Amino acid sequence: QFGAQARALLDEALTQEDDRKLGDVIRRFFYTRAGYEAGLLAGRSELAQGRPLAAALHLQRLADVPAAVAAFDPELSLLLATCRWYAGMPDQAQEVVQALKTRLPRATVRVGERDVPLGLAAPSASGFIERTGGTATSSEEHIRR
Repeated sequence: QFGAQARALLDEALTQEDDRKLGDVIRRFFYTRAGYEAGLLAGRSELAQGRPLAAALHLQRLADVPAAVAAFDPELSLLLATCRWYAGMPDQAQEVVQALKTRLPRATVRVGERDVPLGLAAPSASGFIERTGGTATSSEEHIRR
């Protein structure tokens, strides 16, 4: 019932590049696919603007929801680890990377033009971030579990 309404508001927020509407999607419809997408986008935006703690808050909220983790990992966890690293919390970043490697041992991430096994791309949080600048991406077409 709320999914279509959430999707319409998210599409409107993205078309208009309206951060306030993006926040509305998160507040009103967090537990929908569109709400999860809005949270991920808000986290990415905060990180891109140099606010890793604010980004980590959005991403941690998603990481606490199994359906969001299933939809967005390994990207979600790698973004969260990157945020924690840049926020000066390397131990917490490492915990996120280790948990991800345990959950998805055969996952790959795109680094540049190559798909790289997660274990090679992220032997540690610091190695992953230094090697990729925190820019490795994943999407449904790039993830192999």
